[in-house]
Amino acid sequence: MAVQMRVKIQINRIQVLITLGVLLVSACALLWFLNNYERKEYEIRTNLSPEARQNPLLAATLFLQQMGITAESHRGRDLLVNLPPAGDALVIFKQSGALSPTQLDTMYEWIKAGGHLIITPKRVLSDTQDEAGDDDIVSRLGVKLRYSDSNSDCSCDSENDSEDDDNITEVLDDTPVTEEKSENPESESALEATEPDAPEENDFEIVSAELSGLHLNIEFANYTYLEEGELDPDFCLVSAKHDGAYLMQYIYGRGKISVLTDNAIFTNSELEDTGHGYLLGWLVKDNPKVWLLYSNNVMGVFALVYKNLPRFLVSLTGFILFCLWMCQYRIGPVGRYDTQGRRNVLAHIDGIGQFNWSLDRAATLLARTREPVIAYWTQRALNKTSGKIDIEKVADLSGMEQQQVTTALYGKVETEQDLIMVCLCLQNLRHVGTIKSE
Repeated sequence: MAVQMRVKIQINRIQVLITLGVLLVSACALLWFLNNYERKEYEIRTNLSPEARQNPLLAATLFLQQMGITAESHRGRDLLVNLPPAGDALVIFKQSGALSPTQLDTMYEWIKAGGHLIITPKRVLSDTQDEAGDDDIVSRLGVKLRYSDSNSDCSCDSENDSEDDDNITEVLDDTPVTEEKSENPESESALEATEPDAPEENDFEIVSAELSGLHLNIEFANYTYLEEGELDPDFCLVSAKHDGAYLMQYIYGRGKISVLTDNAIFTNSELEDTGHGYLLGWLVKDNPKVWLLYSNNVMGVFALVYKNLPRFLVSLTGFILFCLWMCQYRIGPVGRYDTQGRRNVLAHIDGIGQFNWSLDRAATLLARTREPVIAYWTQRALNKTSGKIDIEKVADLSGMEQQQVTTALYGKVETEQDLIMVCLCLQNLRHVGTIKSE
């Protein structure tokens, strides 16, 4: 027994040593791995996703969300008809279609209540055109979008003449467009590879602005500019290459209307250039939520069904169940009747009787049956004083009781038993009249 106890104790010690050795080796391997490897994040550029191809403002939506601003992208005309709550911002990428005067009044009332509309004019006007058209949302402000070749005057309060740091703008004519790009050699080689197809430097103008203590370089396409109307803008970003502005902002009631020459600076491909994203963030910094309408076109039928697929499936399932319930008495083939064989005559008589009874409880049929009987007894037992048939005389001549004669000639039919009783009395009275006439 003592030898067996010693062997068991020795085996247990060996197992404990092996376990401790495995744990020690594992701990050393883990420490070596943590000391020689570190966690890194790699940014891999891929092609545009299907959502980004469909939504040009997807990057702007995600950028605002990263800034802590609630933002949503939408498509269709629902946001133009059912406007967001007052105080929110609405970014309309492009104007398409037209709003009714009532809808325009509703939109301006929404802005007056605290909404913020960020939009571009609907069309570029020529030198001979002075009106933007009633279908343009910004037409009531008198703002006109013109080509840079036109000679127009923009008398807005330029930030070049202001001493406020929040309204300082200047043109960086000597700053190349690619100066603030990434210093990554791969990106520089990509720029060099696309340099022949890239737009010329003169097609763009970089405007430097100090907005709320943030220095931004904003790149605008300089082939169009904004010309103010009768109302003076409360804020604008002007150009030094021509008399005009790229951005005009109007205070309307408790809300704002921000008009830009082109909202393309907020698209997926242009948002990361210079300060476009931060400009959008500065415009909507006072709004609790931003609604970005990237297309006014109504969604197609299949796209609408796909968007509301759960509701569509529930409605379709309910419709199918309703149809099955309606057709539950017709499941299976419809029976065919032999039309060549002779039908039962009693069935026809029974059918006609049921039909007449359902119409007027056989009143017409009973009146036609009574007509010859009443005519016969009117000749035989007419009471000249009252001008009616003498019931007592008819009862004496026919051998029937007065109650039976009255039932046969004037009895009312309410039930099937009443009809049977009237017919029996009428048949007896008619039979007696036939015998008397013979």
